[in-house]
Amino acid sequence: MFNDASWLQSRNGTVNDWFGLLRSGRKMFAVGSSDSHDMSSSPVGFPRTCIALGTDDPRQLTGGLVRDRLAAGNSTISGGIYVSAKIGQSGPGDTTTGAGSPMTVDVTVQAASWIDVDAIDVVVDGETVDTIAVVPADADPTNPVVRWRGAIPIQVRAAGGFVVIAAYAQRSLAPVHPGRIPFGVTNPIFVTP
Repeated sequence: MFNDASWLQSRNGTVNDWFGLLRSGRKMFAVGSSDSHDMSSSPVGFPRTCIALGTDDPRQLTGGLVRDRLAAGNSTISGGIYVSAKIGQSGPGDTTTGAGSPMTVDVTVQAASWIDVDAIDVVVDGETVDTIAVVPADADPTNPVVRWRGAIPIQVRAAGGFVVIAAYAQRSLAPVHPGRIPFGVTNPIFVTP
């Protein structure tokens, strides 16, 4: 989905195609990859897929665990910005109930201090229903890596759907990755009746 490209660069192309597949009922999950063939033109690690494995202990990891969690969509994509989102206890790749009713998605956006975060897009069923400006005063004063944290009201259509959260900036990752625009995006959280 994100192959050496950001949310803003992909939103009107491959991301719209992905959302079309999701709207048609297919559970398709995004990944991010640097596809680096040359260090000077395609930096390693932009973007990358971050898998929620349920442990920080590397001794607990198995190939099967990584495969299963990635196949289930329990991951986010980071181009320098890390986004976590949950509806109740359900995160990316999970399914929760309550479609048609007002709900909230709990969102945390994190980035290193030298990376800008300008906005958060709230996507419901493939449509951006809200764009939230992120300003320096939103950062957690006790942990400035946390650039924004809050509960965002959403409502998925009564028949069911999905929620994706994306955060991004306008200014590049220079001097580390000149020309690359920072972003982070979740895989969908599915909501059924």
